[in-house]
Amino acid sequence: MNIDFYVYTNTGDRTVNEDAAGVIKKDNSYCFYVADGLGGHKNGAIASQCVRGYMELSYQRGYHTQPDFLEKAFEGMQRVINLMQEEKEAYRKMKTTAAILTIKDGKASWGHIGDSRVYYFKNKSFVERSFDHSVPQMLAFTGEISEEEIAHHPDRSKLFRALGMDFEGDYGHEIDHKEVELNSGDVFLLCSDGFWEWMDFEVVKEKILQGLTSEEVLESTAFDIFKCRKLSDELDNLSAVMIRIM
Repeated sequence: MNIDFYVYTNTGDRTVNEDAAGVIKKDNSYCFYVADGLGGHKNGAIASQCVRGYMELSYQRGYHTQPDFLEKAFEGMQRVINLMQEEKEAYRKMKTTAAILTIKDGKASWGHIGDSRVYYFKNKSFVERSFDHSVPQMLAFTGEISEEEIAHHPDRSKLFRALGMDFEGDYGHEIDHKEVELNSGDVFLLCSDGFWEWMDFEVVKEKILQGLTSEEVLESTAFDIFKCRKLSDELDNLSAVMIRIM
């Protein structure tokens, strides 16, 4: 099984990139991640880097071979961020979204929290995407707004799940999790809200249908985002990882 992947991240119009995006490889196992830090004053960048650091350390120590690794990883990242919040006043408000996908033993497993997304394509056809843990997503579920209206809804930044967030019951750091058997032609797209908010999804689907490489899809989509936005639009940090199973 061959894998074509590409990592894209850009500061956008911000002065600091609070996203973290990357890939970790050990033996025949991969971990792809996108995290979007929240909290301002550069603390969001620290929170998203916690995702990067925790996953890298987990792979170095071989934790990725354990059962339920992904669920345990999200729990571990939550503990790390909570400890940092308790130890330093400046970190109290820092949080991060995260979308993580692992590949091993012929299977892809992914989970997310917040509004960083995972899109899944099979045989070049779109199958599903993860659902945001946000107010607009709930409004879309109830039919009050359309899916298309989520991207620019005034309450789009209001999340009810994120790493570092206090939680009770069904709210907080719980993740949605999925696992599938891998097949040639499968494609996965992980991206922060700064990326999916502005991308033309129909165009992205067409690029995937055409068989473009992961690099070609992400670089051309980012180019379209920067080219087509209005002068009044301020771009957030935008990050994405695309994985194609050959």
